[in-house]
Amino acid sequence: DLWLGLFGKYYRNHNNKHKRIKKALTTLIEKYEAQEYELLLAQLMNHPAQLHPVIGTTNEERIKKSVSTVEIQIGKIDCFSLLVTGQGHNT
Repeated sequence: DLWLGLFGKYYRNHNNKHKRIKKALTTLIEKYEAQEYELLLAQLMNHPAQLHPVIGTTNEERIKKSVSTVEIQIGKIDCFSLLVTGQGHNT
């Protein structure tokens, strides 16, 4: 499950890594007019490896939100910024 492996811990652990990613997401939420969940999923869906994340839900609202992320074209620089921020590096 790609989602759980990459971001599942993000929602469960509120540690320093979570705080760094959340801070980076704050700017992106405004820029892309999207929610945190949508941006994290969009990052996976726009990955160069053409990943196909499993959303792991039967909740209709979450499915609709997940489908709408196809329209979010998160930039490569923003994707990279989230990645290195999560790793603890400055962007």
